[in-house]
Amino acid sequence: MSDPIRMYDSGMVGAPVLMTRSLGSLKEVLRQVLVTGFNVSPADDLTYDPAEGEGVILFSGGHSFVVHQVVEVAGANEEEWNGLWKVTGVGNTTVRFAMDTVPSGNATGALSVKTASAGWTMPHESTDGHRAIFQPSEPSSPCYYIDNSDWMAASWAYADEDIVQVLLRGHLSVTDIDTRHGEFGDGGISQGTYNDSSYYDFPRSWKIVANGRFVWMHVSDPNPEQTSITAQSTIIAFGDLAKGRSGYQDAFIGLMEFGTSDSSPEGYMGDLTSSTYKRVSRGIGGRGVNLEVKTLSYSPYLGKPFVLPDAGDNKARVETELTALAEVPGGGYVPVGVLPGLANCLSGAMYGDDSTVELGGRVYWVWYFAGLSSTDYNDNNQNMALIDISGPWH
Repeated sequence: MSDPIRMYDSGMVGAPVLMTRSLGSLKEVLRQVLVTGFNVSPADDLTYDPAEGEGVILFSGGHSFVVHQVVEVAGANEEEWNGLWKVTGVGNTTVRFAMDTVPSGNATGALSVKTASAGWTMPHESTDGHRAIFQPSEPSSPCYYIDNSDWMAASWAYADEDIVQVLLRGHLSVTDIDTRHGEFGDGGISQGTYNDSSYYDFPRSWKIVANGRFVWMHVSDPNPEQTSITAQSTIIAFGDLAKGRSGYQDAFIGLMEFGTSDSSPEGYMGDLTSSTYKRVSRGIGGRGVNLEVKTLSYSPYLGKPFVLPDAGDNKARVETELTALAEVPGGGYVPVGVLPGLANCLSGAMYGDDSTVELGGRVYWVWYFAGLSSTDYNDNNQNMALIDISGPWH
């Protein structure tokens, strides 16, 4: 598989733990998800089922892999078996995946299987392990700097010294961890919540969907029994836009919080027009980097495309995908690329949280999320994001 969509969550066996007050904790989650993978498990056998056209991995002692997950097989003497495979079915001791071609025979060797990484690299890291540079699989793509070294690394956020606030910045190029060029974006993730006691270090739930060039990460409550903090969740997105402007490879950083149906049209992804935390990497019309971005979405099952003017030629165009629009001098917006992987973001819940749904022949992972100031977790104050796990995104 060239660049499949990978899904991860904190409940997976072997998944890295995100702690609310531990410096470097979020950086380590990203390292294991984007770069190394996790949950390396020895396998007993790997055979081909000709009736189903599938490979079958045997774990005599059982396993913890799930349907839709991408696993990486290693150690086979026959290279045709090594690599990334998307799980199509599981049993107590078996994992199945589809194969496009018939292998020459069953696998031999010291076989191992793990939750596959997203295919990124981490070319630079600070000596204390709290800061790092993450590079997408495309070498020419902008890279991302994570500063998880201080309580207030992301000084844009709430001034609360009891919260670990992680800085996320994009850069067009990087020489080393401290020499970075072409900065864009100044987003971040609050590793804790605003009601955390300074005496406790909670594990916090997270979900990630990624490929080699784009990441969606959902960070949610640390303790579902504490209703005053369970609704504090948000989604961070960063990576290469898809179907972008000709001659450019635009990258994007965005922090997605909730909007309300009475203040924005259905399908609008929060209040992105005023936020300073939605940025693209390259300028338009001589404005340089750090352009504000608003985003309009189209839902194929709601059938409500948006019509908007194109600032480039003043002609109307219909958006049928979630598109980043950058403001241009003199007013108006110009499309700079499609946000890969996000189908829609609705006010209110339509499907069950953490479920998967099939719409139009594609499979989506349902994420609920709420605003950071919300204090009552229920379906009425939740937004719902549908994250495409079928792909491809780019």
